[in-house]
Amino acid sequence: RGIVYGTTSQGDPGNVAPAVSGYDSYEEEAGSFGTGAFTGALTSLEPKTTYYVRAYAHNSAGYSYGAEVSLTTLAAVPTVTTDPASNIEPTTVTLNGTLDYDGGVACDCGFEYGETTDYGTTTDTESKTTGETFSQGLLGLKSGTVYHFRAIATNSAGTSYGADRTFHTEALSAAAHQALGKGYPLGRAEV
Repeated sequence: RGIVYGTTSQGDPGNVAPAVSGYDSYEEEAGSFGTGAFTGALTSLEPKTTYYVRAYAHNSAGYSYGAEVSLTTLAAVPTVTTDPASNIEPTTVTLNGTLDYDGGVACDCGFEYGETTDYGTTTDTESKTTGETFSQGLLGLKSGTVYHFRAIATNSAGTSYGADRTFHTEALSAAAHQALGKGYPLGRAEV
């Protein structure tokens, strides 16, 4: 006895072995059994995927299959990578990440950042799927400062975090400091 299963619905296989039943996979329990209910474990399933399943039994007369039922697996927790920051300026930067695995459903991806690994600030998010990259530009940072950041990915199964990375904003030039002190835009200084 055992269970056949796959991602495509099949008609009743009839009196044939599970290997040629039309289903992708099967789990078989060897031995001699009487009548009654039984259970079987399905392994190596993909997340957020519909599977079609039938129980079967076998004796000297051949094979017989039960009615087909369907089930949908739950999503899995995603995995995400924190990529190096780019476009680092005195008060701005671009944070970058990659969604390595979405767990079967689209994920909300963003970042958290701050001057310590407590972070403290979270960016907006964007919807991504496996293999896609994402970025967020930050404004109003302190010049000449080390910041920590990491990527975040969330789906219905949970949230995962990339590794911590750092970037160091550039120091402002003396002319820029003077311009800021007089209330000028950064592109202008008193001559």
